[in-house]
Amino acid sequence: MSGAWQTIVALPAYNEEQSLPALLDSFETLIQNNAALKIRIVVVNDGSKDNTLGILEAYRGRLPLEIVNHPQNLGLGQAIRTCLREGVTRAQSDDDIIICMDSDNTHLPEYIPALIEKIQKGSDIVIASRYQTGSREVGVPALRRLYSRGARFLFWVFLRLPNVRDYTCGYRAYRAGLIKRALEIYGDGIITRNGFACTDDLLVRLATLTKKISEIPFVLRYDKKIGESKLPLLVTIKETFKLLIQNQERFPKDSPDNPAAPFFEGIRLYDAGRFEEAIQAFDESLKRCSQNSLVRHYRHLAQYAAGQHSEALRFFAANRALENNIGFLARFCSLFEGETHKLKLPPQPPIERLQTAAGSIGKAKRKSLLKEGFDALDSKNFQKAAEIFYILSDDQPQDLIGIYHLVLALAELGRYAEAKERLLAFAECGAGEKSPLFISLTGWFYAYYLEEYDRGIALLKSVPLEGPEDYGINYSLGVAYRLANNSKASLEYFTRAFKYYFVDTRENLHLLIEKISKIPIS
Repeated sequence: MSGAWQTIVALPAYNEEQSLPALLDSFETLIQNNAALKIRIVVVNDGSKDNTLGILEAYRGRLPLEIVNHPQNLGLGQAIRTCLREGVTRAQSDDDIIICMDSDNTHLPEYIPALIEKIQKGSDIVIASRYQTGSREVGVPALRRLYSRGARFLFWVFLRLPNVRDYTCGYRAYRAGLIKRALEIYGDGIITRNGFACTDDLLVRLATLTKKISEIPFVLRYDKKIGESKLPLLVTIKETFKLLIQNQERFPKDSPDNPAAPFFEGIRLYDAGRFEEAIQAFDESLKRCSQNSLVRHYRHLAQYAAGQHSEALRFFAANRALENNIGFLARFCSLFEGETHKLKLPPQPPIERLQTAAGSIGKAKRKSLLKEGFDALDSKNFQKAAEIFYILSDDQPQDLIGIYHLVLALAELGRYAEAKERLLAFAECGAGEKSPLFISLTGWFYAYYLEEYDRGIALLKSVPLEGPEDYGINYSLGVAYRLANNSKASLEYFTRAFKYYFVDTRENLHLLIEKISKIPIS
């Protein structure tokens, strides 16, 4: 790594007083261990209300650190725009390097030498990628991972930038001359999104000026982040869709391998309320990309909105993972439209039960059976799951794991009497008397499957909540109250659940439900 190259590391910061000390200490270690590294650190303080500025001032004497202050919070897009302008201002040549990274200590400075080396070898943009060999994500919440992977898939299908696997990570190195040229061409329009989609937006804009893009593997250390995430998930997803639609003209619309054109046409038709035409557009997209799960989800949403409820609900019932936002929301909205919350299931074959003496299954065999049972549940093979968890619960009648998953499998099979019998037997032996998990399972079972709403609600409300963060209980109470036709209480608990899971406001929740269900909420 040549010392002739100057590197400007620019970081946007908003209320990062807790994370900055560890990050800046890491910069100090990096500089001490790399004597030839010519580095300047510029932090754009985006109107922080905590002691971010004080922390930065304290490190000025220890690091080559400069501070640029926004008088008020202008948003991530504007902060990164300032980072880029400040980097170009400080660059002494077009071959200097501007590195942008997060200031919450999830992007470690130890990857800076590798980023610099790639630029020196000819790249104009280098991305610290979560999707290269050797990359990992540590401590990243499930929904954030879902968004990152979904965005990656969408950009890959619809834009396919050369050599890019990670479109949303903001930890990147840029050749200063590229940023200078982009600012001359686009001005402030170098970034048009002010939220978290601004990083995708910037990459798409720069890709019109260069094809010299590469990646290095890196480990995202989300476990080092202190404090709550500032990413508003649903807003970011919406902005990502807008960005994709805005840029689809960069790619051939009539390519038989490109599903973008009919997919986005379907989105437009869906938003316009022309559901039958939207279904046709999504069908055309599926002809070009039959395994595209996002297109399939939107197709069934349009089908449901068009009044074709049976097939749509069956599809969503088979895609029930909470991380699957679209399927989850469609099932949720079906409750508001008075649809039955249970599908009629075909007759099931009798469950083959292997009778075992209590405690006769060894530890290794039990571990193996648990894995088989979980795999069966994940693949929606509830028949096999019930058989396995019958074995496990018979072997250890007071084991909560066995009874919990047995009841879920039996309920999904429509075998409510057997499930209820197991729950009562477990309760009578005293094993689940003080278990919040068992109580919540029992409450959900009574409300959702047996339609004994008062009893189910009473059980669910008896579980001690740690606060609005307890998504599962709040969601369960929302469903139970909705089925009991108590809309006011239902909305209260759904709002609590959504506020935690999607970091959304009560007003936005109303708009979200109305958008998908097309039914106003009183």
